[in-house]
Amino acid sequence: MSWTDVFPVLTDEMIEDFEASATKCDLAELFRIKRVIPSIDASKKISCKMIAATSLYAVQHLQPIVEGAGQLQVLRPEISFRIYLAADLEDMIDPLLAVGCDVFLMEDLSTSENFQDMWRFLALSEKDVWVTITDAQRARSIFYDVERTELIQKTGHGLWRAPYVLSHGEIDSPGVYRPIMSCQFGAKGGINIENLIRAHIWNTARGTLRSRCTIAGKEAVDIEGCQINQKGFGEWFLLSAFYPRIAADGVMTFRSWDDNHCNAWYALDIEYVTWANPQSEIFYYGSSKFLESPPKVNPPKVKPRPKPKSIHAVRLITEAKSIREIYPPAKSKERVTLCVARYEEDIDWLLQLEDDINIVLYNKGSEIKNKALLKRINSLIPLKNQGREADTYLRHIRDYKHRGDCEWTVFCQGEPFSHSPDFLDLIKLREHWREVQSLTACYMDARDIPPSIIIKSDLSEYIKGKRCRTEFCTIRTMEPMHYFDHGNRNFMMDFCNHHNLPDGWSIGGYFLEKCGLDDLAKQAWDATLMQFSFGAMFAVRNNRLGRLGRTSLNKMIRLACGHHSAGFVYERMWLHFFGQPFIKVERSYLD
Repeated sequence: MSWTDVFPVLTDEMIEDFEASATKCDLAELFRIKRVIPSIDASKKISCKMIAATSLYAVQHLQPIVEGAGQLQVLRPEISFRIYLAADLEDMIDPLLAVGCDVFLMEDLSTSENFQDMWRFLALSEKDVWVTITDAQRARSIFYDVERTELIQKTGHGLWRAPYVLSHGEIDSPGVYRPIMSCQFGAKGGINIENLIRAHIWNTARGTLRSRCTIAGKEAVDIEGCQINQKGFGEWFLLSAFYPRIAADGVMTFRSWDDNHCNAWYALDIEYVTWANPQSEIFYYGSSKFLESPPKVNPPKVKPRPKPKSIHAVRLITEAKSIREIYPPAKSKERVTLCVARYEEDIDWLLQLEDDINIVLYNKGSEIKNKALLKRINSLIPLKNQGREADTYLRHIRDYKHRGDCEWTVFCQGEPFSHSPDFLDLIKLREHWREVQSLTACYMDARDIPPSIIIKSDLSEYIKGKRCRTEFCTIRTMEPMHYFDHGNRNFMMDFCNHHNLPDGWSIGGYFLEKCGLDDLAKQAWDATLMQFSFGAMFAVRNNRLGRLGRTSLNKMIRLACGHHSAGFVYERMWLHFFGQPFIKVERSYLD
């Protein structure tokens, strides 16, 4: 029994039938590009040999893609992040261009047939280019997926992938096994991918490509997601059309050593790829405990097929040095400086922090006498009680000698838990942080701000199940998008009255001008929405702290120490000071 005995394959004969029988227009409109809008920094990518690609066909997918693209632009500006955008979402072009994306505007709409997920595969048609495929859920981690693509570029493999089993259905059934996750793989371009996709859809619709797995002596098994308009159709294409053709180029399979979710068909899959190309490998990764005592790898219990004498089916990397060099988990060890703005709060919780966290505490309240705390605090700096936490943070940015650019600074209040019940756990999960990371979930549970129904339903920014999220608000009035906040409205009215702002004036644009941040102010005046972290608690990569020059910092400190309302505007602004993009929403019209 071999892979191709069990799983359907789109054969060359089926493709020839499509090319001979179908018209040139068949299905072409589903993948036709209307126009290409290069990013503002396109000149940096003229000789680009690496592309990251995804589809965008839903408004709710914009933000994670913008954040992932912004991170990639900072860390690897030479890499093109290509977005295949639905024709009816042109309003999203500007925020995508602002973070360095190249936009490929499609002729098809977001509301048409269920093939939008497959648009991103079109990037695989580019010759002499390496392509990393992602989606909105993984966009924030695109930098690490690009690193995997760069790894196979060096090792000579044509594809990296992460096989998995669908979480529903019979887990041991071949119908739920997927050799390639459609949002997490990388491959070398130069494939006639559009023709392959259209031939696959055409044969699926006609029924010439079987949609069931066949096992000798047993009843055929349905493959989930293989019908037109079914969720998962893109992975059906990868399984039956793409995978059999690229396996011969060599496959690097990434799998966690403690992953127990791949069913028995994983063994058949490995037998297939190592037969197709003897250089195919499995890259097991995991914790240091695994490296000290790796599990035994048993050979697949399947009938062997003839293989070249030089075959090596599995390479299990067990030397810590090799793993760290090729795929380093170093981010978990990056150091953190914790800037704490304290008044009279109980700060005993600082004793629970890991020893490698550098604690800088600014005390605006009574003297701290606890000897254990004094020993644990690395720097204790008294300040005059003025300007709320904004004054504290700004003085820290201006006066403290920051550590390495790749390390983190966390800004928090003396009592973080009313805003962030999972604060201590979030600090330990910094390998999952974005370059500018919210570390709060709410204003206060007791006041139901935001309403608990929002926190329970919006899990998109949670980290490993730990609560953290940003809130959207309008940039002109600072009003939250999803609920009424009467207290915030009063503070913003106080700010407008104190500064004599006319009705309709942009609080965000005006405030940034007062800070001396004219370029950022121009962006704010032209934008619609912004994001903030409740309680002004967040983390930022140290290389972004320099975005606030000393002249601006002096102005910002004076502003913070002026009228009390300024502190509440600062709370809305912190993430944007360090690179979080504003969002512009265009009006739409019905022709």
